[in-house]
Amino acid sequence: MEKSVESDQDHECVIGAVPTCPDCGSDNVVKDAWAYWDPDVGAWCLRTVFDMCCCDECGKEMTPLWRKAE
Repeated sequence: MEKSVESDQDHECVIGAVPTCPDCGSDNVVKDAWAYWDPDVGAWCLRTVFDMCCCDECGKEMTPLWRKAE
């Protein structure tokens, strides 16, 4: 049985919660972000993660439903 987390902000207080697509149920959710090359560490580092989410399975832009398996 799964428990839904009420809002996107509530996910931080639920250990093990994962974002899922409200349309198809997939947990293959992605976000856009900006990365920059850091020569000191020799790797790409995240600068900004944007709010928009997209399901990589069905391709829909959406607000994820956060779920925790019980």
